[in-house]
Amino acid sequence: MKKNILALFIGSLLIMSCTNDENEAQQTSSNDKTLVTKWTQTESNGKTYETTYSYIGLKLDQITYGVDSSFSKYTYTGDLITKIEYFTKTNDLREITTLEYDSSNNLIKENTTDERYEGTYTFISTYTHNNDNTITENYSDSSSSNGDIHAFEKTIYVQDGEVLKTVESSIGYLTNFSYLPKNNPFKNIIGYNKLFFSSYLGEKGNLKIIESKIAEDKNTTYDYTTFTSNNYPLLFVKTYDNVRLGKSSTTIEIEYSL
Repeated sequence: MKKNILALFIGSLLIMSCTNDENEAQQTSSNDKTLVTKWTQTESNGKTYETTYSYIGLKLDQITYGVDSSFSKYTYTGDLITKIEYFTKTNDLREITTLEYDSSNNLIKENTTDERYEGTYTFISTYTHNNDNTITENYSDSSSSNGDIHAFEKTIYVQDGEVLKTVESSIGYLTNFSYLPKNNPFKNIIGYNKLFFSSYLGEKGNLKIIESKIAEDKNTTYDYTTFTSNNYPLLFVKTYDNVRLGKSSTTIEIEYSL
């Protein structure tokens, strides 16, 4: 599962970058309590993957992955997500992620421990919030089985609580993001707005395109066809276009508790 355990649900995190108290006030004062209950991916080869979500109020309690009935449990401290535990279908605890925040409730560290048959893997990201609308991520992973260590530094460019661009200068990796003026599917989940740039970001549900440039160009575009009456996406097709590998597509269907 590694560090991106939530990549299966292509997830999302909020687009508002406000304080915790402001976020809570906005959510509780709004009549919009829309929450994702099911996310279904159908690959171009016909394979389907379902992910379901359960809540306690507006707080995420559990994500269940239909491919193997494994699941992730979420723990909050106040209105901040501070622990994510991944369990196998037999209820064996396989992976733990702890999340740390500063006094302004900005995410500053993620620490994931992944127990595998061949040993323990550790994934750590630390985040420095700069004064120029950038966040510096220092990432490292290590394995107890062979002692290998991998590390990189990434600059994350942020505007209005959205990631506009990421740069890994050591390998010349640039990624640009753009968005639709629609509601993010995970908008109302308490605590997710603090994670929009994190390793658990996945891909936002209101993205228009992701463009990456390294040794070869890669583009991912999103074609939306159906929305709810309050502008949450119900159906879209995500198309990958890689210079070397060609095109492939995934259809995404989303269900909500309205």
